[in-house]
Amino acid sequence: MVIVTQHLIIALLALQVNLQVEVFEYIVRNEVVHFLEKNKLIKDSQHGFRKGSSCLTNLWLFLDKILRSVDEGYCVDDGILRPG
Repeated sequence: MVIVTQHLIIALLALQVNLQVEVFEYIVRNEVVHFLEKNKLIKDSQHGFRKGSSCLTNLWLFLDKILRSVDEGYCVDDGILRPG
């Protein structure tokens, strides 16, 4: 019973430390992103970690640009990487 209790205490301490690290990372990340956006050091085209700008929104914008170019009669050439 003592061994189980010791393991439980260690697991709970590890969980607490992990939670503290995640909260710290969240705070630092938000402050860095806020600083970059406030000082216009990051382009609007940057996607993936900004609020409202996911990798999926970036893909949609790219696809929209390609389709508009085709609709306007432009020749569009783009390479697609496929996993081997």
